[in-house]
Amino acid sequence: MKGGARKGSGRKKISEEKKRKWKLNFELSFEERNFIQKKLDDIKEKKRLKSRVEALLEIFNDL
Repeated sequence: MKGGARKGSGRKKISEEKKRKWKLNFELSFEERNFIQKKLDDIKEKKRLKSRVEALLEIFNDL
């Protein structure tokens, strides 16, 4: 039997943090959610680019 075959394995307790996020999402308007999501995506993109630049700098320093 694999993990999914056990009784009750599909049920996981929902964390309080997730409940808070869902409640927050429910209370925000569509525009507010889109604005927040765009800001989060921008932050993730900046972090991704920063790590890529750091990796390239490290490569060039080794040459």
